[in-house]
Amino acid sequence: MSRTAARRRRNPLLALLVLVTGWALVAAPTPLAHAGMHWTYDLEYASISGNELTDNGQTYRLEKLNAGGYPTISTEQARNGVHSLKASIPPSGYARSEVINALNVGMRTIDAYSFNVFVPSGHQPPRGAQWQIISQIWQTGCGSPPIAIDLQPNSDPLVYRVLLRNDTTGYRPTQAPKTLVKGNLPRNRWVQFAIEYNIHPTETGQADFKLYVDGQVVPTSFDHGDTIGYSRVEADCVYPVNDVVRIKNGLYRGGAQWEQTQTLYFDDMRFGDRIADVMI
Repeated sequence: MSRTAARRRRNPLLALLVLVTGWALVAAPTPLAHAGMHWTYDLEYASISGNELTDNGQTYRLEKLNAGGYPTISTEQARNGVHSLKASIPPSGYARSEVINALNVGMRTIDAYSFNVFVPSGHQPPRGAQWQIISQIWQTGCGSPPIAIDLQPNSDPLVYRVLLRNDTTGYRPTQAPKTLVKGNLPRNRWVQFAIEYNIHPTETGQADFKLYVDGQVVPTSFDHGDTIGYSRVEADCVYPVNDVVRIKNGLYRGGAQWEQTQTLYFDDMRFGDRIADVMI
């Protein structure tokens, strides 16, 4: 008998341990998230109670305003599985139906988030003075978000815009933002947006912004001399300039009376340290 065979005969539990361990290494499920991911939710086992949505052990705050109700869990569309988050607003004026995906996120550091959106065939763009935001990085209640993805007015086929605001552009909605990029937003299919950013209001060369759509990098007009966000507001502002931001997705619209119901679906939303953490 060889020495190897003898060792196996003397230690029968060792062979069993190797067999079980080897099976575990092969059969163990792939981890859901990268090490740098902070959260992910796909609505498959989500629940809503009041203004709170819970999924994958995390709780997210829902927001509504005027005719807009809280977003709901829907089976009408789904990117994966059978559920998505539905934001819908009936004919009305200024209103919102949004989820806050990340609350009190620190600034001056690189973070990333992604979401998938489904635009139904009947979805109409803003007309005239109307506006509609589908995703935003929010900083202060006094004005527009430093980063927003909105729908370009009167665009058909639909066109999305990524808008940047800072101390130079001003935070008031009446002040023009810098448009970083425009692109087609097709109806009747899921589209993924993924953003890596650094909100830095004061020092040039520190802020950063990168956009990916359906996994492909999209060139933008962001310049490393640009800042992102606000370091100050005017004296008539009743809200502070926060040193943290919020990530929001949903429907936020206004500018004039809307004559039609607007509905969007969101799925597979993620927040992490880098773009690789949030790409699906």
